[in-house]
Amino acid sequence: MRTSFTAMALVAVVLARSPTAGARRVVAAEASSTATQTGPPGVRWLVFIDDLHLRFVRTGTIRTAVRRLLDGIDAYGDAVAMRSDGPSGLEGKTLIDRPRQLDAITRITGKGLRDDDVVQSWLAPRPPGAGREVIYRATVALTTLRDWLDATVDPRGRTVLVIVSEGVAVAADQLGDAPTLGPPLVRMGPERDAVRTLVAEVIAAAQATQTPVMAFDARDPGLLAADPPPANLAADVDLRTLKRRSLDELASATGGAFVQGPSAVPGAITRLRTSVVR
Repeated sequence: MRTSFTAMALVAVVLARSPTAGARRVVAAEASSTATQTGPPGVRWLVFIDDLHLRFVRTGTIRTAVRRLLDGIDAYGDAVAMRSDGPSGLEGKTLIDRPRQLDAITRITGKGLRDDDVVQSWLAPRPPGAGREVIYRATVALTTLRDWLDATVDPRGRTVLVIVSEGVAVAADQLGDAPTLGPPLVRMGPERDAVRTLVAEVIAAAQATQTPVMAFDARDPGLLAADPPPANLAADVDLRTLKRRSLDELASATGGAFVQGPSAVPGAITRLRTSVVR
């Protein structure tokens, strides 16, 4: 009996030292790790940081709000990927652990125009053939968002798209249509129509895969109310209303939600997650 036990121990030692056995242990460990990470099907959250429509002076506020957003998502153990359209340099990779999430948050940097600069971009004369900054920024943001959504959305319909932005002032239908806006804006028809087409493509991509949009304006409503009002495009066209409407449109057309301020995030996460899991 003693001889048999000793022989078995020697066999175990030989196997443990063999390269083949070591390789099997590595493969088994990797398989176990993968199973732990994937687990039961969950929800994938695509968080789009719209740098081009987030003010630099609010960068700290935005980072805090996004951290709170990811805290809420992490509570469910869901996957998160982040993409940006400007200096934040986020490439759409899945953030598989907390350190990677925190690194992404610290890279968020707003580069949006001031409200008064938006107005000037619309109204100021320009040389023939010269583009307008607001149109360029809206085009880059929407194209980046559409292409990312097309490339990464889950065909099973278990994806939520979060757009962190202050909104754009070119998506509303009435911009340029009201006679009080005058000739400079009436001539913006073709440029505005190009942006409208991109908005429609983003909505169509989300609808085709049952992906609701959380349009997240990270600014606190109380602090926002204290800001001085910007110059408006005309007496009956409020710039902030136009920007809010652009976010509302993306959310409502996809069965999503417009969220104003960090305090509204937990409830929105629960509602949207429930809508895609059922």
